[in-house]
Amino acid sequence: MAMNEATFKPLLLKLVDDPEAFTSQDIELAIKHLATPDGASPTQVGAFLTALKCSGKEKTPDTLSACARVMMDCCLPVQLEDPDDFYVDIVGTGAMDTTPSMCRLPPQSLRQALHGNKASTSSSGSADILRALGCSLPHMTILPKVPFLFLLASHYHPAMAIIAPFRKALPFRTLFNIIGPLINPSRPKGIVVGVAEPSLGPIFTKTLRMLGVRRAIVVCGAENLDEISIAGPTLTWSFFEGTDIQQERIEPSNFGLPTHHLSSVVGSTPGDNAELLLSLLSNEASPSNGADPSAVLDFILLNAAALLRVAGLTTSYKEGVELARESISSGRALVALQSFKSL
Repeated sequence: MAMNEATFKPLLLKLVDDPEAFTSQDIELAIKHLATPDGASPTQVGAFLTALKCSGKEKTPDTLSACARVMMDCCLPVQLEDPDDFYVDIVGTGAMDTTPSMCRLPPQSLRQALHGNKASTSSSGSADILRALGCSLPHMTILPKVPFLFLLASHYHPAMAIIAPFRKALPFRTLFNIIGPLINPSRPKGIVVGVAEPSLGPIFTKTLRMLGVRRAIVVCGAENLDEISIAGPTLTWSFFEGTDIQQERIEPSNFGLPTHHLSSVVGSTPGDNAELLLSLLSNEASPSNGADPSAVLDFILLNAAALLRVAGLTTSYKEGVELARESISSGRALVALQSFKSL
């Protein structure tokens, strides 16, 4: 069926007139229209995203999984050099700007394909820091067998570029603002996802399971932080192979780490963040632009420990902290970064 304004109109009418009858199949078909050039007019796209938000169906596992499936079908494919590798990722929904994204770079030699972009809600995103470190962020169709990779989202998702002008014209966030963690082209089987609203925790966890993820931890810091908080408690929703979804409340003490005020880990410019990250990985950190290196290191260890759990390399957060700490002190974490830089 040709995707055009005329064929989109009945879908839009159904969502507006009878949202309860609007199924996940309808959502999938509607998203295909949005992801197709001239598949819907700008007015129709705006009306659809507004109606979806007002209907309450925007943030449901059915909607998010249907949207993710379409966006993955539209993305530029990648192949794993070794199909048996268990890739992992750690990512937030991009709603917070209080912390540096350097804590997205877990210090451990594992198969991580970090999926991210340039900063949108903060001054320094993962891509900005890596570029400041001299990484070229290549577009890869076959993922080499190295410990750390970064997949720049804009390289792989042409459909998001089609939708971007329409959603950015709206005065509210849409499902496309939070879909990023679900559309990593490497299709990781283990993932840590940060959400900035506790209500999204169980929704994202169910969605990840529907999409075939085997191990996941979804986190929301008490400050509505889309990562594990170094300042206080964090809510988590998790599942591992063969287990039901579990909800927990964790704190830095569960990792064997002290608490730090969030102001001690606030990021700066990409260059400053890159310099601090490199000094931490080189075991030569010193205070920089208000950030406390020891606090930033603990923040990195905290989130890396969660990733090591979903990677299946540890069974406890404390064990993960020690493994991540050893990776830094031994220089293996720096080697992992340098191996990506040399691609």
